[in-house]
Amino acid sequence: MVGEGTRKERERDTTIRDQTNPNKNIDDITYEDHFLMFRRAGNHAPYLQKVIDYTDGQTLEFGCGTGTQALAVEPYVENAVGVDLSADRVELTHERARRMDADTSFIRGDMFELPFDDNTFSTSFNSGVYQHFDNDGIKEIIHEVARVSRDYLILSVANHWYPAQSETRRMKSHAWWCNLFDGYDNYNLVEHGTYGNRLNSVYEGISNVELIWFVKWVSSNLPYPRSWFVLEI
Repeated sequence: MVGEGTRKERERDTTIRDQTNPNKNIDDITYEDHFLMFRRAGNHAPYLQKVIDYTDGQTLEFGCGTGTQALAVEPYVENAVGVDLSADRVELTHERARRMDADTSFIRGDMFELPFDDNTFSTSFNSGVYQHFDNDGIKEIIHEVARVSRDYLILSVANHWYPAQSETRRMKSHAWWCNLFDGYDNYNLVEHGTYGNRLNSVYEGISNVELIWFVKWVSSNLPYPRSWFVLEI
């Protein structure tokens, strides 16, 4: 299993604070870990379902952050591995996995130079990285991730309907992303779609049940703010 030795080294008592709530010690967040995982993973359910459907073996979440999505798919695949450049986040994800009794491995590494052999994984996946890079950077990431993957890359990006606009994001349309990924000679875009609801934060701020359903009805025809893609290697 990839990263097993590294994980054993990190299974020790330590005081790490969950970045979602810096006032809570990791020793006190068992319930919060589960709650946050299901809420956040649930927001990405259509995309993560593709990860599960296309994975035949191990899967890699690169740029995994706090490891929520790797932890979510782990029960449904042979093994899930997460890699992130931040040592603090890798340490945090190890503790979260241990608290949740998950077999997911987390390793520190650069997605431009992944610490794995060729064809180590069946699939690799990521949500939210690509819109932060130019076209050359995206192609370089995909080339490196494809090197360690055997079958498919499953990608998710925020498209131009995403409500949290940022100068660090390139907010392109779903069609723009399709054209970009479909234009790669070495990969085949086999499936794509959109998902998510741009008013999730509004729902959370509404206490009236009837008003929630009204807002959902009004927003039901809004375009989805996230796009997913499956690239065959």
